[in-house]
Amino acid sequence: MRRADGLSRREALLALAAGSLLPSAGSLLSAGSLLSPSAAWAFPSRDGLGGWLGPASSFTLSNATLQLHDGTVLGPAGVRVEGGLVVELGEAVRGGTNLGGAWLCPGLVDAGTSLGLVEVLQEASTRDDDESGAPVNPDARVVDAYNPRSELLAVARSGGVLHSLVTPAFSRLVPGQAAMMRLSGLTVAEATVQAPVGLCVCLGRAGMGGEGGPKTRMGVAARLRELLDAAEGPEEEEGEEQGARKRKKKKKEAEERRGGERDGEPEGGSDEEKTAAERTWREVRAGRLPLLVHAHRADDLLTAVRLAEDYSLKIVLVGAAEAWMVAPELARAGVGVLLGPIDVQPDSFEHPHARYDNAVALHAAGVPFALRTDSAHNSRLLPTLAGLAVAHGLPRPAAIAAMTASAGRILGLPGLGTLEVGGSASFFQVQGDPIQPRYAVQAAWIDGRPVSVETRHSRLFEQYRVLR
Repeated sequence: MRRADGLSRREALLALAAGSLLPSAGSLLSAGSLLSPSAAWAFPSRDGLGGWLGPASSFTLSNATLQLHDGTVLGPAGVRVEGGLVVELGEAVRGGTNLGGAWLCPGLVDAGTSLGLVEVLQEASTRDDDESGAPVNPDARVVDAYNPRSELLAVARSGGVLHSLVTPAFSRLVPGQAAMMRLSGLTVAEATVQAPVGLCVCLGRAGMGGEGGPKTRMGVAARLRELLDAAEGPEEEEGEEQGARKRKKKKKEAEERRGGERDGEPEGGSDEEKTAAERTWREVRAGRLPLLVHAHRADDLLTAVRLAEDYSLKIVLVGAAEAWMVAPELARAGVGVLLGPIDVQPDSFEHPHARYDNAVALHAAGVPFALRTDSAHNSRLLPTLAGLAVAHGLPRPAAIAAMTASAGRILGLPGLGTLEVGGSASFFQVQGDPIQPRYAVQAAWIDGRPVSVETRHSRLFEQYRVLR
């Protein structure tokens, strides 16, 4: 086949390689290319970036089945939204868009992922979740690494997950600070709900290692006590002079035990003189910033409870594969749990007693818990994990709450993951029961703004639905 200029494809390629088919600068300018000084330039459209499909608006959805965050199901019913908030919901809502019985559910909240920090697991250049090396990194902040345009955010939204607690990898003693993120937004500031929401620490094997880090469970607990002892407690904020003397003494004792190394330990001084890490520890000691304590083994969970009692700390347990074994103790301590993944197997000495009905035992004991996938790529499977818990005895309303409103309640973010009058209009439309994997998410809104539930996978599916 020959081109319009008479050259065959092979001849054209050879001519292009030789440069004879390259247009001259004059021809480019005469054609009105971007090289022309008079060519108009328009700022590229940012529509669709960050997952947004449009601005917040007032709208009404009716003839729907409403799944509320407490497990209640209403229908046929509707929702009316104004200014990004739900202003009316229930069976009296009429008009607007008729959903024909489709379900509306509060946006799911994954209580633990690495979304925005990881893109390709086996490609180190796309991973910002693990600051290896020093065992103590109290000022490592996930918001400094979060990528609001990660392809994995769209994948999570396609499963109804609209918010996530994003944490650094639970590796080393103090891996850094966690943040609650909305899974849309063009910038990190636009995507951030609250940062930080907690300081992550690790017990058990996860807390060991690093340069100069502890080697045993004894060492892990002892090192945490050193860090907490050296921090300014709430009782020391009242008497500045006396508190300074105590802090100086604690700092000296801690450095003597560690051979003079500081490694992120807090020290005294005025607020202006404190480092960011020192201010973080002060917030922890004052109970204003919770410790998110990662642990699986039952004895490690109780070690976390002892530390909280010894230092009057606010803690939240993370992981907790063997929490069922100490559920009454956790209930008495008033400790919340970010549980999961609940399908973890008893395949490690860290959790040899893991079982699928873990959530059932916590619910029966009255321990507040929320579900986490501990994943970036599989956050979309949060409803499947909730369904697994229901299959092993968890009441359906408790499972719905565990993947919607519970995370916000445990972390001090009321209103997150709810579908109620006066709350944020963050919900999604699905073909049927949200914990049934056979039903697909059809649309979603965050703070009243429509967001895309299209993914790279769905685009490829549509592109090659009909092979030509």
